[in-house]
Amino acid sequence: MSDVQASRPRLPSATEAIHRVLDPIDRWQRAGGEAPAIWLHGPPGAGKTTILHALRRELAQRSFAPLLASPPELDLDAPLHLTVQLASDMRSHGANGALDVVVDPEADDGAKEEALLAELRKLDRGVLLLNVPFSWSARPHDSGERFAVRERGDALLSSLLVLATEQRIPFVLATRGHWRWPEDLPWPRRIKVRPESEGAVLLRDAASWGALARSAECLDSLIGRRAEEMSPLELRVAVALLALSYSDSDVRAACFGGLHALLRLLAEEAEHRGTLRAALSVLARVRFPLDAKLVGELLATHLPGGAGSAWEQQVIEDALLFEQEGGVVLHPSIRSVHDFGADDEATDDVQVHAWLADVLASSTAEAPILASREHAIRKLERLYQAARGLQRDVILDQAFDNHQICTLARAYSLAGKKQEALGLYETVLTRNPRHRYARAYVAYHLEQLGKAPLRAETLFKDSRDDEPTNPWWARRYICCLIRRGRLAGAREEWLKALGKLSDDEGEDDREEWLARNFHLGIARQFLSRGAIEPAREVLMQVPARMRSRNAELAEIWNQLLHMEESERLGGAVFPLFVPFPERWNGPHIDELRTDGKSLDAWYPGRIVTLGERVVLQLAEPPLDGTETRLFRSVMTREAFLECTRRRSLELVSEGQFFEAVVAGDDTRIELHPVRRRGLRVSVGFLRYLEEPE
Repeated sequence: MSDVQASRPRLPSATEAIHRVLDPIDRWQRAGGEAPAIWLHGPPGAGKTTILHALRRELAQRSFAPLLASPPELDLDAPLHLTVQLASDMRSHGANGALDVVVDPEADDGAKEEALLAELRKLDRGVLLLNVPFSWSARPHDSGERFAVRERGDALLSSLLVLATEQRIPFVLATRGHWRWPEDLPWPRRIKVRPESEGAVLLRDAASWGALARSAECLDSLIGRRAEEMSPLELRVAVALLALSYSDSDVRAACFGGLHALLRLLAEEAEHRGTLRAALSVLARVRFPLDAKLVGELLATHLPGGAGSAWEQQVIEDALLFEQEGGVVLHPSIRSVHDFGADDEATDDVQVHAWLADVLASSTAEAPILASREHAIRKLERLYQAARGLQRDVILDQAFDNHQICTLARAYSLAGKKQEALGLYETVLTRNPRHRYARAYVAYHLEQLGKAPLRAETLFKDSRDDEPTNPWWARRYICCLIRRGRLAGAREEWLKALGKLSDDEGEDDREEWLARNFHLGIARQFLSRGAIEPAREVLMQVPARMRSRNAELAEIWNQLLHMEESERLGGAVFPLFVPFPERWNGPHIDELRTDGKSLDAWYPGRIVTLGERVVLQLAEPPLDGTETRLFRSVMTREAFLECTRRRSLELVSEGQFFEAVVAGDDTRIELHPVRRRGLRVSVGFLRYLEEPE
């Protein structure tokens, strides 16, 4: 694999970018003045990571002290990676023992950042090389964990850039797209890295492709000059698809559609190939380069095997694994394809992580964590894998940061072990009572386990007060108040939170983000308590276009409209999954629409009482502007069974919705399912299913 990878040519755009970065740094070294500030940006596969590693080597040869940090995506230890990678590079350039606080388990984030910045001020001829993960620079995220990681990472990056500007330290920032540039800093020089390559040369070099040479030759004939406009990443995915016998025409079209289209085809192909899917799922757990031999052992240990598995592994090795820093790893864009299945039944997630932790433990030399950047990364990765592998003793004995314990707690929580997760979060709070993340999740797990409601409320409030721009902490506090019956107080807190949440994105992005991650959960909680008016007030903050195009928002809005009508009528006659605007355009049940008879009447309704006498509540559809009215019908048990064509009431329940049609002398009743997939039945809605007083 290494020979194949090594023969591939470098991207011309990356080579050009390296010179465009080194030239101003060389001029600055000779003439002084403001330190170069450079922002590399470009799509995945354009070569940004390659550029930073090449710059690290070139700058070291010029007697600079390059400091490279390339943290992982949105795992809880990602900001810690940023700190430790920089600290380890600084130690290799002569920084003293003051950096030991970075790996001190008793130190908090603030103390670690302060020590890092203090030593950076003292470092001679330092150059910052910062590779910002795409997930940090993407739009706001849809979970409390991801938002918290991004906020911590962004804050540290901003502090580093401010210090670099003040101390005249050159820096190179690499991102895939937008990043929230600190407002008080001058804009850097921006260099766009294009995803172009020597595509035709690459595809025609049989030695570069090993067993996939014929597929590369086929791709060359399929796409012609388009290859020159594609990145090596795109070419590799395309060759892999052809090697897996994907349709030539589909692959050709995807090549013109770009990386997203190619990755979609790869995900679809993995759906039909169990071994390929399992292999990609296992490899996606590896965040940093791993020795090629260990990758082979990983796949051999955790794959189910079967026909075709050897060829599929060959495709992965020759096309989809990238060589980096002496090992191989999937490109982050391939790792991020969720269709590969983080919960694939063919693999045991915990066992994979535990195996990786054990391998890293046995292959990592005993040395101080900050001995080198490479050693620090392996140590961090070993502890991350141990946490995800539920190796509790390893983490409690060796963790040097509370977020590593939080990673273990979160893994326990995802495994359904809420009590164990709570205990670990409590351990973090004992060490640092102001740890924001642990505090929020102690409160969450207390609620989940039905324990100490007053303490949970206090912790939710403290989390909200410490991070007023985090919508999840605010939402959880407000929802806690609703669950405890404090509806007026919850509404007041919701109004206060509106003005405090982050609005640094574009207006449309901000509205949609708040709608999904703040308003939706609060409105749902209000409706679960039957609080219609505050739920409407919350949802009216969501533009109508968003309520119609987002499935969850459309569902909760539909529920609100049904509940409002139920309150006006004095009872409910439609299940929540019936689209509200179409409710009177029945029948909605297929069996009633396809009976082949003309209908004299149609009525939606609900079963009020079951027994020897069956009491039904029905609604008369509005005609010519007349008001809808509810009425009751009482039937014998036998008559009801005859109308529903059933033998017993065993699968029928009170409160169940139905539709009735009358055709001549025949009356037929069809029942709606009690639950439909995707339907959320709220407790508050049940008050409208009770008999009106």
